[in-house]
Amino acid sequence: MQSLVARADEAASGYAEEGDTSVEREAAGFTEAAREKVFEAGMSRRIKGEVLKVVDSSDVLVQVLDARDPLGTRAYHVEAFIRRNAAHKHLIFVLNKCDLLPTKVTAHWIRVLSKEAPTIAFHASITNPFGKGAFINLLRQFGKLHADKKAIS
Repeated sequence: MQSLVARADEAASGYAEEGDTSVEREAAGFTEAAREKVFEAGMSRRIKGEVLKVVDSSDVLVQVLDARDPLGTRAYHVEAFIRRNAAHKHLIFVLNKCDLLPTKVTAHWIRVLSKEAPTIAFHASITNPFGKGAFINLLRQFGKLHADKKAIS
């Protein structure tokens, strides 16, 4: 054991990091290149304006969330805007790609997200689709709530 330690110390004393080509060094300028104001803000002014136009002209807003990362795919700023400025609009969460998760996990996310807004598990497939009927029924219910309008958008 002592001889192994002695050989390791001897090899380490002869090592020079400057000559090692396998050491990864941070490239100057590459880390700062992606830090533009657009990326920090989350969305550009033009896109934000388009989203606000859609929110303004809609009665029901559908937020499609990836079932693998529902919290990471939520648009919290849009939800906050709806709660602050358009509380009369309806928000629906659609949990997409539910077939990629175990049923238990999908049920957990539906329970968690249903506390904030109606949530539907959805999977678009030719062989085994589900969620489309529940989504249409929910839209029909919102249509009955707004009976004074010919159609909801």
